[in-house]
Amino acid sequence: MFVSQVTKDLKKIYTAATEEMAHFELKQFGIKWDNKYPVISDIWQRNWSGIVPFFAFPAEIRKVIYTTNVIESVNRQIRKIIKNKGVFPDDKSIQKIIFLALRNAAKKWTMPLKDKPNLEINSSLALSGEADSRIILITSSR
Repeated sequence: MFVSQVTKDLKKIYTAATEEMAHFELKQFGIKWDNKYPVISDIWQRNWSGIVPFFAFPAEIRKVIYTTNVIESVNRQIRKIIKNKGVFPDDKSIQKIIFLALRNAAKKWTMPLKDKPNLEINSSLALSGEADSRIILITSSR
């Protein structure tokens, strides 16, 4: 029973509408659970700067992000392709194969999200930082 209540209270944090509301829920979580499970809120607080960017996304995209089955499926497909290839001549070849793996994963992702507007994966590429990492942009088709 305690575990389900803890997860229910954690869900209030990552499903909050804004960063401020999430921080408030984290404080409430700490007040309620720190005596029994002090490590949980401590981990969230120490990693808060990594959690904050999550709230910049619309709610429907955040739901996709925190639904780990989708993330695990994509990671599994990337690992499978990298394992089969084995050796890469340079960083560009790794980027290309991961991009293609993500594009193929997007084609297989046909299950619609419940009660959410249609989301589509845009195959446009965005370059970020010095590493020239490629990101698939998820856009709302409103």
